[in-house]
Amino acid sequence: MQKTLVRRKGGKFRKILLVVSILALVLDIGFLTALIGTPTTLAQVAPICPNPGDIVINEIMQNPNAVLHGNGEWFEAYNPTGSAVDLQDCVISDNGSDSHVIDPVINVDTSVVPAGGYLVLGRNPVTGTNGGVNIDYAYEGAFPLANDVGDEVVITCCDTEIDRVEYTGSTPWPNPTGKSMILANPSLDNNVGSNWCVSTSAYGAGDKGTPGSQNDLCGFAYCGNGNVEGGEECDDGNWQDGDGCSATCTIETLAPSCGDGVLDTGEACDDGNNIDGDGCSAVCVIETPAPTCGDGTVDSGEECDDGNNVSGDGCSSVCTIETFCGDGTVDTGEECDDGNTTDGDGCSSQCLTEVPTCEGEVCTSLNRGVTGGAGPIIKAKWEMLRETTGWHWIVDSTHSGGGYYRLDDSTAAGAQFTPPNVWDANMDYTVCAIVTDPNGVADIDGVYVDIYYPENIAFHEDANNPDDPAHADYSELGCGAFIEENELLPLPKMDGYNLFCGTIKNDNNNLPKFFPMPTGGDYNYDEICGATGELMKETAKVYCDDKDLTWEDPAGNYRVEVFAQDKVGNFSYTDPAKADIDYNEFTYLEAQGYDIDFTAINYGEVALNSHKIISGDLTWGNNVPSIRNTGNTRLHINIWQNDMGLGKVGTTWNVKYDARIGNEELDWKNYWPEQTQRLEDILDLSEIEEMDFSVLITKFPSISATYTGVMDLSADKAVFRQCLPQDNHLSP
Repeated sequence: MQKTLVRRKGGKFRKILLVVSILALVLDIGFLTALIGTPTTLAQVAPICPNPGDIVINEIMQNPNAVLHGNGEWFEAYNPTGSAVDLQDCVISDNGSDSHVIDPVINVDTSVVPAGGYLVLGRNPVTGTNGGVNIDYAYEGAFPLANDVGDEVVITCCDTEIDRVEYTGSTPWPNPTGKSMILANPSLDNNVGSNWCVSTSAYGAGDKGTPGSQNDLCGFAYCGNGNVEGGEECDDGNWQDGDGCSATCTIETLAPSCGDGVLDTGEACDDGNNIDGDGCSAVCVIETPAPTCGDGTVDSGEECDDGNNVSGDGCSSVCTIETFCGDGTVDTGEECDDGNTTDGDGCSSQCLTEVPTCEGEVCTSLNRGVTGGAGPIIKAKWEMLRETTGWHWIVDSTHSGGGYYRLDDSTAAGAQFTPPNVWDANMDYTVCAIVTDPNGVADIDGVYVDIYYPENIAFHEDANNPDDPAHADYSELGCGAFIEENELLPLPKMDGYNLFCGTIKNDNNNLPKFFPMPTGGDYNYDEICGATGELMKETAKVYCDDKDLTWEDPAGNYRVEVFAQDKVGNFSYTDPAKADIDYNEFTYLEAQGYDIDFTAINYGEVALNSHKIISGDLTWGNNVPSIRNTGNTRLHINIWQNDMGLGKVGTTWNVKYDARIGNEELDWKNYWPEQTQRLEDILDLSEIEEMDFSVLITKFPSISATYTGVMDLSADKAVFRQCLPQDNHLSP
């Protein structure tokens, strides 16, 4: 029996092929990913008589486990042709007395199998009781499917047999429970049991199958499994012609065409589609969009372009720079401009210098200084993911480099980041803040960010106390430890404005944290983003810097502190211990994942009643069993195996297994077939460990030379070590 191995993310299983003989046991593992078929649309067509081969019986669920057989049985018909096929008035039957005439009018169903698509026929159309299957045509109780004794599924149209499957319920036919039988490729003879295997993808209430979509991969060689084998010229993992690799796995020479993604002779561009308006036209000619006011690009003849056609925001609806009294800049015709339109403050509402009348008293006056005084103020801050393609907002005043920005992985308050779950990969993000200064932004000398690990999470053991699970190596990692400090850089005015007042405000307005105003309440979008707000007046700026977390940094809430300093040394906080510093947190979401590097395990000669051990190592990629943690939580590893056909004597299995992670003798865990066992050692963050396996056979039930079976590996989250009170710390 062969099974498909599926790379596990979260709680999914890996399926591992086992082969055992009287003298040798061989374990083969295939890294094959379940394929998802493209949804198709059913179209009603006039009934005609299909020909043999126009319809292929492609999948059979004869033995559901999640629901009763009478509710959960179904089979799937596949149409390999280029035209829809209507099965109306066709007969489904077996070699006995079971039969049913397909009549979609009476049953209020469809009988049409789309070109290159599927029709699911079953006994029960109600998803709530049939195991969660979307049945296209319900024949209800007229056509039961037998299990262990085998049965036949025959489709006859216009007195001509179109297709037939006669399964026996014994080798070489699969005989699964709770899993459908699937044909490896519709071009294979579906009346030969060795061309079938079992599904690995779950649906509905928990049974496994792919009703209405492309089958899972089988673990043996055939055209359509994505591996070039035998006499194949290519294998692109599907059964379609016209995509460069034919349905029989021969290379197709396709005629050059606009929209195929290949730049051919006579084409100025080819972006893989036939759509106008995306820079490459539907006839593969480069499109040069006409410059327009409001497109965000300052074109010839424009003084500015802020990405809209609204006047009163500093750039008019015709892309000319707007000047007005109260904008903080002394323009032509103005004697002064103090950034407001209030009389009596030395500069009038008409931007004329006011001469005080002291009426016999001594007049006093002063000029505003540009440095000193109160420290800078942090108004808002946030974190967001950093793009590596496209152009949005660049951390560089010259627009010549820097990072690219989007938002986060959730619309919940604050930033939520999904880890890469890939070994040695980083998650890139950006920290931003809006900063002002009572003496003007020119007084700001620097804006800085400090990042800290999550509190109360210790994710490496103490080198001095390795047996104490509660004590962290807090001098390096975990327990709120300081990670690094960096300087944030100012964005150009319109880049900062468009980022904060455009994208963030409109797409994820609860991403930033706003800090308190001295007069009460918090700073807000209106105060910062209005036409006379801080960013447009340039009395505040957006500062950003690019950061990253690795795949091995732990899941949890990371503390982010931002502070600023002016040119005379005043900070945005006043407490020397930084107790009043402005901070927030972002969440590094949990992801459980692991890799294994072995494709075969050879047990060699095995004697009765004698343990045979296969040992792994710590060298990755040499096909000797190793496992590594690619997620950001600690992992429990679970293992399950069937009996490989070795069976039982009475109630006692003829085979027993042992497995462990690492090489500690006390870490061995033994288990019987069909029993899930959690292995002893916990796989820590970024840890690579060997995997060891053992088998003990007490009886061979026959003289058969080869036995086969499956092993499932899965993972669960293991809790982090807890920090001792003295381990938590929040300063570098």
